Amino acid sequence: MSDRNDRPSVASVFKVGTPECAVFSCAAAVGVGLLLLLVGFWNTVWIALLGAAGAFLGGVRNKKEVLKSVLNRVIPDKKTILYRGEHPDIIKAVREATAKTDSAEKGESEPEQEQESEQE
Repeated sequence: MSDRNDRPSVASVFKVGTPECAVFSCAAAVGVGLLLLLVGFWNTVWIALLGAAGAFLGGVRNKKEVLKSVLNRVIPDKKTILYRGEHPDIIKAVREATAKTDSAEKGESEPEQEQESEQE
């Protein structure tokens, strides 16, 4: 009977530079190549997408939080400033412009705001 230390671990299959990873990568590449030859490019892409979806559904515990964080990265909030701290003048101008558009959407006009600020 062989000792447990003699066998490669599952983690070494995914560790780049190990012989196990080389064998696994070769097998995966051959599998993708065979799929491309047998079923075509788009069917292979479809199979890969379904496999990724299955891996996501089976492997992620807090799916809702992961999806929220991915969607927030892909589709940021309307008022998100992309260049934080790099150009303070641009940030100030953007903040003033969004404040004006927000107040215009609420029905306030600019002269009323100026009168209110002068009274203070």
